[in-house]
Amino acid sequence: MQTGYGNTYAWLSLNSTLRSDLLVRSTVEVGRVTDDRVGEGLFSDIGKQEFTIRDDRDIDIWSVRQDWSLDATRDHFLKWGFDIPRLQGRYNYLSEQRQFRRNAQGFVLEDRLVTDLDINLTDLSLSLYGADRIRVTRDLTAEVGAKYDKVQDTNDELWSPRLLWPMLSRPTRASAPRGACSTKVRGSINSPSKTARPAFILLSDPNTRCWVWSTSPDQVSISAPKRTTNS
Repeated sequence: MQTGYGNTYAWLSLNSTLRSDLLVRSTVEVGRVTDDRVGEGLFSDIGKQEFTIRDDRDIDIWSVRQDWSLDATRDHFLKWGFDIPRLQGRYNYLSEQRQFRRNAQGFVLEDRLVTDLDINLTDLSLSLYGADRIRVTRDLTAEVGAKYDKVQDTNDELWSPRLLWPMLSRPTRASAPRGACSTKVRGSINSPSKTARPAFILLSDPNTRCWVWSTSPDQVSISAPKRTTNS
C-alpha cells in the first residue's frame, strides 16, 4: 500500500491608500490539497483472493477578499469587506476484489466485487462584514458590527452579530492598587442569536483604580504598573 499527501498555498496582497483616511487591502489566494492511496495484494486462505485499491482526492481553493477601513473622524472608525472563497473537490475511488474458489463439482468460480466512484463537487461561499467603532469617552470605546455568510451549495445563511457596550448590571470592583492601570476595552461575540451578550467589558480610570463589569469575571485580566517613588 502506497500513500501520498501534499498541499500548496499561495497568496498575493495589495495595500492601497485611496485617501489619507481610507485604506483598502485586496487579497487573492490559491491552494491545493492532494491525498492519494494505491494498493494491491494477494491473500491465500480457504481460496485465493486478490484486490486492487485506488483512492485519489484533490481539492482546489480560490479566494478573493477585500478589507476596507475609514477613519471618519478622530473618534470614529469604520471597517467593512467581503470574502468569496471557491472550493472544487474531485474524488476518484476504485476498489476491485476477486476471489477464486472451487465448488463441490470441482469447477473454479470467480467472485468479483467492484466499487467505482468519480465525483466532482464545487462550493461557492460569500462573506460580508461591517463594523462601526466609536470612542465615547477617553476610556470607553463602543463597537457594533455584523457578518453575513452564505453557502451556495446548501443555500445556508448565517448572521453573526458583534457587539460591544457597557454592562452595569453586575458591577465587580477589581483588586488593583491605586494609581494608573492599563486595560483593553474589548469584548466580542459571534453568534446568530439576537439575545446574545458579550463576554466581558472593561472600563478603566487611570487616576484612581480599575473597575470591571463582567459576565465572566474569570476571563478578565487587569495589569497595573508598579509604583515608583522618587528619592
